[in-house]
Amino acid sequence: MTLIHVCLFGLLALGLLGLLVINIWGLRESQKRDKFYEVQLEQLRFQFGEQRAINFELLQRMQQLELRPSATDSASLAGTPPSLNWSKRIQALRMFRRGDAPETIAAALSIPDCELRLLLKIERAIAA
Repeated sequence: MTLIHVCLFGLLALGLLGLLVINIWGLRESQKRDKFYEVQLEQLRFQFGEQRAINFELLQRMQQLELRPSATDSASLAGTPPSLNWSKRIQALRMFRRGDAPETIAAALSIPDCELRLLLKIERAIAA
């Protein structure tokens, strides 16, 4: 073998060694990144668990408040007109968009005129 062949063989060996080093370095970086993301995932799982516990507590409080009798009982509300619920709100807005007068809407849905005016005022503010 000549000197040129030995040099070419040496360069080939150095190139392969370089590729091996780059491959090992890439694997180590990949492992570091995997560990980093595992830690991040574990932190997110922990935060999710905490948030879930908080949401569960809030749900329980809301259910307790819904079950608790209100300060004003139904006997004191006997003389007051019924209030707006979601169904009546939707109906009122549909009727208003069709061009019905607020007085007509309030009478048709048996809701207080002042509540209907407030609903329409909020609707106009949102639409603007």
